[in-house]
Amino acid sequence: MGKYLRKLWAFVGLLILLPFSPQALLAGPGDGEAAWTGTVAVDSPATKQVKTLIPVVLSADNNYAPQMYMAMLSMLKSAHGDTFYHFHLLIPPNFEQKYKDEIAKFVNKYECKITFINMGTALSDLAPELGSPAAHYRLLIADLLKNYMKCIYVDVDTLVRHDLAELYNIDLGDCYIGGVKDAGIFSKCAWIPGATNYVVFTLDLRLYVNSGVLLMNLDLMRKDGLTGKLVSAIKHGINGTKPFLFPDQDALNTACRSRIKTLDIKYNLFSIIPLLNGRSQKFQEDMWDLVGREQFEEVCKDPWIVHFAGTKPWLYPSLPYAKDWLAYARETPFYDEIMSRASPKATPASESAPQASSAQ
Repeated sequence: MGKYLRKLWAFVGLLILLPFSPQALLAGPGDGEAAWTGTVAVDSPATKQVKTLIPVVLSADNNYAPQMYMAMLSMLKSAHGDTFYHFHLLIPPNFEQKYKDEIAKFVNKYECKITFINMGTALSDLAPELGSPAAHYRLLIADLLKNYMKCIYVDVDTLVRHDLAELYNIDLGDCYIGGVKDAGIFSKCAWIPGATNYVVFTLDLRLYVNSGVLLMNLDLMRKDGLTGKLVSAIKHGINGTKPFLFPDQDALNTACRSRIKTLDIKYNLFSIIPLLNGRSQKFQEDMWDLVGREQFEEVCKDPWIVHFAGTKPWLYPSLPYAKDWLAYARETPFYDEIMSRASPKATPASESAPQASSAQ
């Protein structure tokens, strides 16, 4: 009898350990997700530790695949010991295998799970002037992650400097999304001429957030059919007459209108902001008006997520926080590839106009 019990326990032990093997952690869409509810038990030879499970979504085509790897690396290296990221990577059908292979190696070194989601022809019917469909895959997340109540979406041109559990645990209440006010729009020194008037008067949006970092209330979005509304919004643009200026961002803000929670600017600090702050007294005062002087100054010292919106660190290596980004990039297998595509430039002047949209 004892012999059979030992065999039974050995089999049960195998079942417990199996989901955390590298092979099992590389899942296809929906594989095993029903069991992922918010915490996960991770076995090690010495202990069994319960970790906070945080679903994170990133999206990229081949042009931004190396940056996707970089953003994931920064998340994993800044994660606390009790955080377990489940990455959902939204990719087009032609996403190169070499990128998949290198990204897959993360599960051998870090405690995480990776799900590649082949988006097929999703959003391929959008007008060409709206840009790459990969930049708009975020509009479909609620229907893609059906077994999660909420998630974090992060653009790949970001540097994550702190653990994301605090962001993930923010209560969204009856809001569809949480995001950071778009500094490029609401600054009176708007980088894009007419952007503020476009958002406030054309779109009638007094609260407008950048879509580069989002906390998403997936359960509520599904209940209210937000995915269909988001797709309809980006296809119809402004009153069905002309396309949005910042397609996915405008669609999200329009469809989620009045159901958006404003988040601390530390979760999505544009890299160029400290530079402009140092060069323009007017810009500085406008930012103080937008987020508060004390908060703004503290955030610039230690942002949680730096977003290289418009101005990229591989193009402008003297940008604020670019040195940190490049240090991470050197740890990736794609550093030479990233830099070979770049023509390094001087630090952008204060009159430069980085895109306010988070679109890649």
